[in-house]
Amino acid sequence: MKAKKYADLVALDQGNRPHWADMGAYVGYEVWSYKRWAWHFLQRNPMYQEVSIKGGPASGQRAAQFGRTNLKPYKERYADDEDEKKGWLPERVSKLDSCVVPAGRTVSYDLKFGEVALVIDLGRTANAGRAALTAMLVDARGRLDKELEKLGRGLSKSGSNLPQVRKPRRNLLLQRLRMCDALWARATDDELIRVFFHGHCRDGALPAAYERQQVIRKVRRLQNDAIKMMERGYLELIPLHYIQDKSSKAGAVPR
Repeated sequence: MKAKKYADLVALDQGNRPHWADMGAYVGYEVWSYKRWAWHFLQRNPMYQEVSIKGGPASGQRAAQFGRTNLKPYKERYADDEDEKKGWLPERVSKLDSCVVPAGRTVSYDLKFGEVALVIDLGRTANAGRAALTAMLVDARGRLDKELEKLGRGLSKSGSNLPQVRKPRRNLLLQRLRMCDALWARATDDELIRVFFHGHCRDGALPAAYERQQVIRKVRRLQNDAIKMMERGYLELIPLHYIQDKSSKAGAVPR
C-alpha cells in the first residue's frame, strides 16, 4: 500500500481518532503493552476495518488472515484487562476434547510438530472444588514451559532460524502510529515536516531547496514504516508481549 493511496482506502467512520500532531492525545503510551500497540496499528488498517464490520460464519477464518482469533470491531477501545485475554493466534488452543461418559472413551491423536497433548482430570476437580483448578493450571503451565524449552533447544540444534527478539522504542512506535493518523487526516508534507522534523524549521520557516528534498525523503520513509506496521508489522510485536518485563515496560532495548 502506497502512502498516496492510503487515505483513499479509509472511507469508514473512524470514531474518536487522536489528533496526530498532539502527543498528549496518545495517553499512557509509555506503558502500553506490545499487544496493545499491535491492536492500535491493526485497527487503523483499512482492510481490517472492512472485514471486522462484516462478521458472519467465516469470521474466524477472516480474523486468522490478520493474526487474530476473533474479529474485534476496529472502533472498539482496548480494555484494561485485554492483555490477559485471548485475541491473537499464538494464544489459540488448537483443539479441545473431553469425555463426559462414565465408561470413558478411547481417542488417538496424530500430533504435529510442536503440538502437545495435555490431559486434565476435571473429575477430581469437581470433587475438590473449583479452587483446585488454579493449582492445576499452574502445574499445566509449568509442564508447557518445559515442553517449550525442549522445542527451542531442538530447533537450535537443528540449525533452524529462531526469531530474533528486538524491542523497538515506544517513542518510535508512537511516531509511526501518529503518522498512520496523519495519513488518514491527509496531512500535507509541510504539516508533517513542522511536526515530525521541526528541527529543520529555523525561525519557523520550512527548509528550502536541497534540504527540503532530504527532509521529504525522511517523511516518505516514516510514511512507509507506518504503513508496514499497519499491514503486517504489528505481528512482530505480539511475541514481545510474552517476554517483556511487566514491571518495567518502558525499559525496552532499542531497535
